[in-house]
Amino acid sequence: MSLVPAVNHNYLADNGAIGIYFGQVLAIITFNIAFPMTFKCKAITSGLATVVMSLSAILFLDASWHTVSSIIETYFSAMIFSLVASYRIEKSERNSYLLMLRENIRNLVIQQQAEELALLSQTDPLTELPNRRAFDIRLDSEIQKAKDNGAPISVLMIDIDHFKNYNDYYGHPAGDACLKQVARAIMEACETGFAARIGGEEFAVILAGLDNRQAEAVADQICWTIQARGIAHEKSGTANVVTASIGVATQTATEAMDAKSLLIQADTALYFSKSNGRNMVNSRQNAA
Repeated sequence: MSLVPAVNHNYLADNGAIGIYFGQVLAIITFNIAFPMTFKCKAITSGLATVVMSLSAILFLDASWHTVSSIIETYFSAMIFSLVASYRIEKSERNSYLLMLRENIRNLVIQQQAEELALLSQTDPLTELPNRRAFDIRLDSEIQKAKDNGAPISVLMIDIDHFKNYNDYYGHPAGDACLKQVARAIMEACETGFAARIGGEEFAVILAGLDNRQAEAVADQICWTIQARGIAHEKSGTANVVTASIGVATQTATEAMDAKSLLIQADTALYFSKSNGRNMVNSRQNAA
């Protein structure tokens, strides 16, 4: 670019020389505004090019000083104008990017807060197990999957034996501690199930894909694990430690599967466990 005045100084009076002159000015403006470079790089590069072109005009251009100085002034004016424009464009783009980034961060924070609130709304604060709402949502989902796959689904209803007596005798803080230990025992005994606290001293477990025999085995393990905790219960009437009664219900049909009927069956089975001495497992099965 800086050599153009040198090789064309003999044609300054020609119309072509005017085109070359304006072409150089346009090149400076285009470079500073259009090229994807940082402002610092543009300032250094276009500044050096402008100085070299100005020196070339002084040394090689066969014209009056008035003409040469006008050309040099135009070079520098074009450089400064285009750098200012480039800076403003870059600043605008940077601000737009920062605004977009801020908005994305804000949306992520809102989404995270919403997810945390949704999780809190489906979690029992005492035992940190899913609550009844989460249990109902999961049960509907698992039943639909079972219908699609033609697989069985089982539900366990668990009730701590004589828990009112425990609370009255040991106090509510001890009762809360007892519920936490029972919750941990249930989780230990059924690692593959979906356990939830659905009431005061009531828990439930969804066992997707397990038939009645398998579900009974899990229920027996839960009973044993709770009793093995050895939580003293002097007012039990069933044992000298905390125990639980469990009702098991299984549905093996496809379209006949229904959450409401499954829970009624499990609750009926639980009633029989409590009516026949507690600390035991009773089951109901509906095969279609």
